[in-house]
This record gives sequence, structure tokens and C-alpha cells, in this order.
Amino acid sequence: MKRFVVFAGLVLAISVTVSAAVAGTYQDLLQRMPALPATVEAASAMWVPAEAGPVEGTALKAAQKALDDAQHRLPGAQSPSAQQAQAPQMTPLVEYYATPKGQAELEAMPLDQKMAVAQRLAQEMNPQVGRATAVSDGDSTQIEKIQTYPEATAVRQKLQELTAAQADLDRQWRADEEKLAAQQAAETKRIPICDGEAADRDPLAMRNLALSYVPKHIALARTYLPRHQPLLVQMRAAIAPEIAHADMVVAAWSAIQAPAMRQRMAPVTQGAASAAIVDAGHALAFVRQVTERIARVTARKAEIERYYAGATGC
Repeated sequence: MKRFVVFAGLVLAISVTVSAAVAGTYQDLLQRMPALPATVEAASAMWVPAEAGPVEGTALKAAQKALDDAQHRLPGAQSPSAQQAQAPQMTPLVEYYATPKGQAELEAMPLDQKMAVAQRLAQEMNPQVGRATAVSDGDSTQIEKIQTYPEATAVRQKLQELTAAQADLDRQWRADEEKLAAQQAAETKRIPICDGEAADRDPLAMRNLALSYVPKHIALARTYLPRHQPLLVQMRAAIAPEIAHADMVVAAWSAIQAPAMRQRMAPVTQGAASAAIVDAGHALAFVRQVTERIARVTARKAEIERYYAGATGC
């Protein structure tokens, strides 16, 4: 990265060493994303029951934290303390031209002289500025590896296809649930209305009817859960090569010896790393969406019992 210092209207670019801030690999990150459980019970267990609705359990929270940590450790990222530690060097000449007297003197100089002083100031604040840096054979080899993933467009297209397939599957699931809801509504109409001012249907019968439909909704979940599994398998297969590419790019970037070359290649490296993090996030989002839906289905029994607590017949 670069810092900028202004002297008499001249903006001096001060090179700052870009440090590696990478821990682990992005393939490790993908492996930390939870798999889609094989059973309704295991899927539901990924969420913690609560009155307002299920909340994420330990595994899902840990996976999200891993994604967040990876985003905060992008290669080339620097903490404020590291940036402060690499502040431009204040030599006597730099300090002089930072004073009002020095600023006035610099302002009065002809442009060519002013530019020459500016170049000298920049070199004193960071000796690497303005010097040509020969690229070693080793660095050249690593730099050639740093590029965007050539099949990135194909990966995005595959993810779109899988998202559409998941949406179709969810629509079918919802349609089957609506059929059960319609059947329950029809049976509700046959429940007798109690005598009295409220004229409500028998609460106990309503409770028992609602509870009788919970296993039917769970049975639907058992049917649709395994139909989601192949989509996740395809998703992980589609993103795995791009994530492996990110690991290769970061490893190559980390092996570059010349600070200037690392700085130059940092944006491409960060782009590859960010794409890998987003890919892993897709896998987590898929599991989160399916398991939350199942958790809400299995939570219905407790919700019904809370709603009809103390219910009695007519």
C-alpha cells in the first residue's frame, strides 16, 4: 500500500511494506463449513429452540466466525498498529521542509527544483521510492502464478444453476406443505363450536388436530432433505477448484521476496482470496437455509403446546 505526504502542494507517495496476514488455507476453510446432515434430527439439532424461533447452534456460529476471520486476514491486510509502525522516516531534511520556513522556501522554488527536492524527500522518507527494482528469477516465477481464476465465470454460472434448482425444490416442498395446511383447515371446519359468547371451536380438539399434522410435516422434511444433498455436493465440487487456485495464488504471493513486487501483486491476490471466502460462504448459506427450515418444522410441536397450554374441551 502507499501513504501520501504533502509538501507545498506536492503529494509524495511513500511506499509501505505489505505484510502477509494469512493463517491456514482456503481449502481448510471450506472443510470447516458444515455438511448437510443426513437426518431430520441431526439437521434440527444444528439450531437451538427458542420462543421467537430457532437460533443458530455452535457449528453454524463457528463456521460463520471462520468466514469472518478469514475476511479480516486477507493477504496484504494491515492492522492500524502495523501501519503506525511503518510511518515515513522523519530525517532532518524532511523535518526542515515540514516547518513553515521550509514550506515557504519550497513554495518559492521553480518547478523543476521543487520536483527534485520532492524526489529527494520521498527517497529519504522511504529509500525504496524512486529506485528501480530488479525482479529476481524466483520472484518472476511466483508472479506468473498470480492471476484471476480462468474459470471464474463458469463457477458463477454453475452456482446460479444450483441456486435455481434449490429454489425449484423449495417451491415443491412449500406446495406439499400447503396441501397439508389445506387438509388441516378442512378438518378444522368439522370441529364443533363450543356454546357461549366466544363461540370458538373446541380448543382441545384444535390442539390435538394441530399436533396430528406435525408428524406429516416432519415426514415431508424427511423426503426433501436427501433431495438437497446432491445440490450441495455439486456446489462444493464447483467451487473447490477456485478455492484451490486461491491457495496457490496466496502461496505464490507469500513467496515473493521483493516488497515492491508483493505490493504490486497484492490486489490480485486479495481478489482471489475474497472469491474463495465468498465460495465457502455459499456452502454455509445452503446448509443454513435447509437446516433452519427443518428446525422450524420440528419446533412446531412445542409451539402448538405453548399456544394451547391449559386447553380444555367444550
